[in-house]
Amino acid sequence: MKHEVLKYSDDFENHIDQIARLKTINWGLDFDVFRSYVKWNYIDRPHSKPPIIYFVRAGEEIVAMIGAYETTWQLPGVSASFNALCSADVLILEGYRNKGIYKMMTDFVLEDLERMGAQHFFSFNATPLNTMISLSRGWKSVGQIKIMKKQFQTIESRVMTIAKELAGPYARKLLRKAGIGMILKRRERSNSQKIDMIRHIPGTQLPPRITMDDRPRPAEMALLANRTLPENKITQVRDEMFFRWRYNNPLSKYLFLYWYDDCLKGYLVLQSHKYSMESGGAHNIFELEATDSSIKIELLNTLLSLIDFGSISTWINMLDRDSYDFLASKGFKEDNSTISVENLHRTILIRLLGKDNNKLEFQGLNLLDAKSWDYKMIYLHDH
Repeated sequence: MKHEVLKYSDDFENHIDQIARLKTINWGLDFDVFRSYVKWNYIDRPHSKPPIIYFVRAGEEIVAMIGAYETTWQLPGVSASFNALCSADVLILEGYRNKGIYKMMTDFVLEDLERMGAQHFFSFNATPLNTMISLSRGWKSVGQIKIMKKQFQTIESRVMTIAKELAGPYARKLLRKAGIGMILKRRERSNSQKIDMIRHIPGTQLPPRITMDDRPRPAEMALLANRTLPENKITQVRDEMFFRWRYNNPLSKYLFLYWYDDCLKGYLVLQSHKYSMESGGAHNIFELEATDSSIKIELLNTLLSLIDFGSISTWINMLDRDSYDFLASKGFKEDNSTISVENLHRTILIRLLGKDNNKLEFQGLNLLDAKSWDYKMIYLHDH
C-alpha cells in the first residue's frame, strides 16, 4: 500500500481527533484525555504558532505522525536570542513499524522545515532506537541526561511492615480481610491520587517560610526564574505566559513547594504522570529554583519529609553541587545502568538545517557541549 506524508498546520482544529486517536491506539488510554493533551500541546502552547504536525497516511488511515513546536533560547545578559523547533509525539502504529516509514517521514519533515527557514531542530524525547537511527543520519548528540533516584517502599509494603512491627501476622490477616490491600493497590495505580495524599497528610507541619499548593504561581515563578538564570548557560525563555500554560498538562499532576521571605525566593515542583503504568508512585523533581543553595536544600528536605513511598527521580544536570551532595546523603543514587540500545539514557539531539548548517555556536558557546546548556525537566512536552 502506498504511504503518503502530509502536513497539517492550517485548519488544525479539524485534525485534533485524528491525532488523539493515533496516540490512544499507541498508548491505550482514554481518547478524551489525549484530545485534551493534543489541544494543550499544539493549540494552547504560547510562543508557537501555528501548530506543526506531519502525518503518514496509508489509504484513508493515519498510521504515523511527528509534531513540532517552537521554543526560544537565551543567554543571561545578552539581548540576542534564537528560535529552535523541537520534535514531539513521534508515533507509528505497531503494524507499520520497521517498514521505512520513520525514515520517509523524517526526511520529509527536515526538508519542509528547511523550506520554512528553520535552522535548529531539537529532540528531547527520542526513543533509544530513534536515537541510534538519528545519530547515523546526521543528528548530533549534545550529551546524555544523567538521573539521580531514590526508591522507597510501596504504600502496601509500608503498611504491611508497620502491621508486622505492631501486631505480626494477625494484623496482616485483618488488613487483607478488610480489603485494605486491594484499596492500596488501586491507589498505587494513580499517581494523581498519591500527590493528593501528600497534600493531605494529617498533622503535616511545614517550615515557617514554606507553603504547599497544587497550583502554580506564574507571575512570581517567572520573576524568580529570570532572577536566577545561570551564567554562561543557554536556557529556554520562561515568562509568565509560559508558566501559566505549562502546568496545565492533562497527563501530569503537580505539587508545588514555595519558599517566601519578603517575596518568592525559591520553589520546587514535584511531577507525576497521571496514567503511569509503573506502580508504587513514580515522582520527579521537575523544577528547583532558588536564590541560593540553602533554600534549595530546605525545599528538598521538606519534600523528603513528606514522601516515604514509591520513588523520586531528578536530572543531575538540574542540581548545583550542594543540592547534589544533599540528595546523595539522603540515599539518592546515580542511575549507572549499562548502556545499550534497550536502556540508553535520555539523549538531547540537535539537527542543523539549511544551507548554512554550521551554526554550532551561540554567543561563543558550543551548542554540542552539554555544559553550554541549562537543561531542565520542564522542557519535556510529555511531563
